[in-house]
Amino acid sequence: MQQNVEQSVLDAFKKFKLNTKNDWNAMVLKVDAKSQDIVLDEMHEDTSPEDLSEELSESVPRYIVYSFKLEHADGRVQYPIVIVFFCPSSCADRTRMMYGSGINVVSQAIGVTKILNVNDLDDFTSDWLKEQSVVGYSSSKAK
Repeated sequence: MQQNVEQSVLDAFKKFKLNTKNDWNAMVLKVDAKSQDIVLDEMHEDTSPEDLSEELSESVPRYIVYSFKLEHADGRVQYPIVIVFFCPSSCADRTRMMYGSGINVVSQAIGVTKILNVNDLDDFTSDWLKEQSVVGYSSSKAK
């Protein structure tokens, strides 16, 4: 069965990528068990990775589309968008395969090519996200 990204996800992403009023924004996506389609689970505004980690289940995979404020030393401000594929090592093989095959579907549907993988929510921090997302980023240089 081919996975598809629901239109509601695409519509939400159009608004999501324009939101620069918060330092941290996240769209949490999941695979619908029945249809196998990728659907919107939750939207989070001004929620850091640390805060989001506390709300996510440690045993259920998710795709997390993150946008965050990045201030450069020269004063430029960017809002990079990345996909974080959270897939705990404790989840069932079938679930792991279902989510693993969907990550490229999500990436192509929303046009975000930077994909990060995390298996443990304890590793999912603001500094980790920035260091993994931006070439040359160092938490010691950040504002």
